[in-house]
Amino acid sequence: MHKLVNGIIDNSELEYLKGIFLSHDHIFSHGMDKVLLPLDDPEFKEFVTNLIENKLGINDYKIVGDNFYKHEHSYFPHCDAIEDTAWMNIVLPILRFEPRQDQKFIVFDQTWHGKNITWLGNFKLDGDFYSNKKTNQRLCDGEFFEGATNSELPMDIWQHVDHQYFTRDYFYSMSGTAYSWTPGNAIVFDSQHIHSTGRMQSKSKLGVSIRIAHK
Repeated sequence: MHKLVNGIIDNSELEYLKGIFLSHDHIFSHGMDKVLLPLDDPEFKEFVTNLIENKLGINDYKIVGDNFYKHEHSYFPHCDAIEDTAWMNIVLPILRFEPRQDQKFIVFDQTWHGKNITWLGNFKLDGDFYSNKKTNQRLCDGEFFEGATNSELPMDIWQHVDHQYFTRDYFYSMSGTAYSWTPGNAIVFDSQHIHSTGRMQSKSKLGVSIRIAHK
């Protein structure tokens, strides 16, 4: 399951979220500037509770991650669900810096049921990610890949992929939706769905991801 929820965050809330990012300690890792969710802050906890329970209508959950993030380059296809706790990812776009065209966020229909992983295409990464371990293997060739279409990735999705490190064949047997990554909206999807930043259409972008699990 994945969907776009329009206009769920108003401008004052976007400013509030931006302020959290600017006022907390940052972690810089592999091209992404991150701030951990300040879940010990009562005001932020109230904001998140209202978002999840009242605006999205989700109950009987617990927050298991994630973070605020800012980056200039497209983030690789990945799956950051841990099998026993996976349920839902909630992505909230906050701000685009020097926007050009509509920014996309791709949620694939296919799922991954193994350990956290990041697919790098032909990119060579020194070291490894802390949690989402790297691989250059084609996605559909992995043993925990599910939902194969046995056909090429549709052009309406391929056009939004950052082609610098990928061929269309690398996404063989995949399909999905390229959602508009627009401040004020929310993109909600099952944590085991593979997902990726679309081709960057801004100098950089700032958002927050919240991952929840069943209680």
